[in-house]
Amino acid sequence: MDSQDKVWLTSFEYIKALLKLKREKGFWMTGNQSWNLMKWNAHGNVLISERAINEFLKNIELDKSSKARDLGGRAGARCFVAEHVCPTNVLQRLLLEKYKDQDPSFEDLKEFFQQYNRICYVWHTEDVTLSVNGLKQEVPYLGGVCARYYYVQIVALPTRFSNGAALFKYLRQCRTGRRDCQLIREGLNAADH
Repeated sequence: MDSQDKVWLTSFEYIKALLKLKREKGFWMTGNQSWNLMKWNAHGNVLISERAINEFLKNIELDKSSKARDLGGRAGARCFVAEHVCPTNVLQRLLLEKYKDQDPSFEDLKEFFQQYNRICYVWHTEDVTLSVNGLKQEVPYLGGVCARYYYVQIVALPTRFSNGAALFKYLRQCRTGRRDCQLIREGLNAADH
């Protein structure tokens, strides 16, 4: 069994235990970093904002972990913020509502997480825009997984990559000419703009 399969199996068993506790003891455990394994490891393909791509491609000195402070941003923030497309508290509510009466199957849970528990790399100013508009913890309306981004005009592009390291490796190859930058959107599985 590979490490990703272990994450999915552990997450599945953990969710079933949380749902059982909710049904039998009346509480739903969400704090104390109890969801970290799932929220950072059991996810679907990553997204990246169009702005983040443009900033990365035009500045050869940037990498995935560059500091926002170096470009006029907040201290402690990164230029490329790994942002949950669906905030974790919203994901938790959706999961509890959907499975309050019956445990999910393994495949149902995996499909649920791959749809809702995705990471999007946004430019640091886009992350600030989400905060200023009160969208770090809430979805403004039921308009799909990316509703918060539509609300503040962040263009989030889907990718074929399951983690940020692979995505930024690909973007570095585009930036250095090892991949054709004209094909970047094709490589990211996004429509041409």
